[in-house]
Amino acid sequence: MVFSRNMSLSDLVYACTGGRSHHKHQPICQYVIEGQGEIDDQALRNAITKIAVAMPICRVAPHVKWGRKRWIANGPLPSFQTIHRDWDGHNNDVDFLDSPMDLFNDPVIDIIQIVAEKTYIIIRVHHSIMDGVSIRAFILNFFRAMRNETLEVYNSELIEEEIFPLKNHKQYRPAAAKNQPPTRIQDAISPVSTTLSNPQVSKEPSLERAWVRLTIKRNDLLVLPKTLLELSNIARTYAAGNVRFLVPIDLRKLLPNSNLAINLIGVATLDIDENDSIRTLVKKFNAQLNNNIGPEINIRFFATLVRMLPFKLLEKLMRLSVRLQLNKEVSNRSGMVSLLGFPELADCSSSSFTAESIFGIPLSPINSPIFVTICVNEKGSEILLGSLKTRVEIDQLNDLKDKLAYRLAS
Repeated sequence: MVFSRNMSLSDLVYACTGGRSHHKHQPICQYVIEGQGEIDDQALRNAITKIAVAMPICRVAPHVKWGRKRWIANGPLPSFQTIHRDWDGHNNDVDFLDSPMDLFNDPVIDIIQIVAEKTYIIIRVHHSIMDGVSIRAFILNFFRAMRNETLEVYNSELIEEEIFPLKNHKQYRPAAAKNQPPTRIQDAISPVSTTLSNPQVSKEPSLERAWVRLTIKRNDLLVLPKTLLELSNIARTYAAGNVRFLVPIDLRKLLPNSNLAINLIGVATLDIDENDSIRTLVKKFNAQLNNNIGPEINIRFFATLVRMLPFKLLEKLMRLSVRLQLNKEVSNRSGMVSLLGFPELADCSSSSFTAESIFGIPLSPINSPIFVTICVNEKGSEILLGSLKTRVEIDQLNDLKDKLAYRLAS
């Protein structure tokens, strides 16, 4: 029987943000495994064939009709190619990282092997089919297949609103800033300090993003709270005010069975005070986790309602929503910081390829000035800082990277 599952509310949001060949700057998650060696194309092809059986979500296509929008695993297998060209894993202005996907006709996963002074295996996955945790599972299965090991099976048809159908936690409401009148845009939610100096708002909004990469040659289990704290301190050098970061949380931690290749991410909201330390920040973070982070609405009812609407109408509504977000002059978020956990580098290696580092390229941040990804392995940490080109110059991101590197080192 062919694998099939409903498109969740999150799936629809990402698919309608950009999922056709003419849509630029789509929500595509991109992970890069940096190392030495070269994987043979036939070995890549064999690994993909095995993964498609264990993880049928990797070859789905959307089937959208009135009241029924589903993923069905009758689409093409993940694509792959090997390119010999110069790349150092830092320059973000390269064509192979931003090529669009057509969810209705093309593979939803693209694997690119860049062979230069080092080798870079890039896993590109459209965010509409799975989140970062699921992509991690895909990568691990990919290398299990390369090593001829048994793959883990991810074939559940459950989605977010079937797992968390009702509101199950207290909604976060940020405190009003002292002596700060409500703003017209944010409607009584106070603006916050940003980690970017002189952020801009363009009259022609675009989701084109830039990013810079910071490599720290040490394994630090506290890199997330340290990064949050230092980014907050940097923000206060530009302007006084509240600092508020969003941190994605894997909701599978709340479930007995975590073998779900879907979008299943909650968000912790952290207001960081001037006198916060790593210790107090960890306490705040744990308090949010204990608050059972999950959907804030009766998500099953709302998702059913949204699935009744024509797909083209949903695409128009999402484009309007994105444009409104990008035109906001005031933000109630300083940024988003995502910790992308990964296992030992040996788990991302094979007989022909040895992994030396792993990093995740930030998505285009729509609702915040900056998006930060952190990957930790036994050799060190990779921190990538991303923002929209309409909001920041690349020199500003490099300046932020240098300041963060100095603070983390000291």
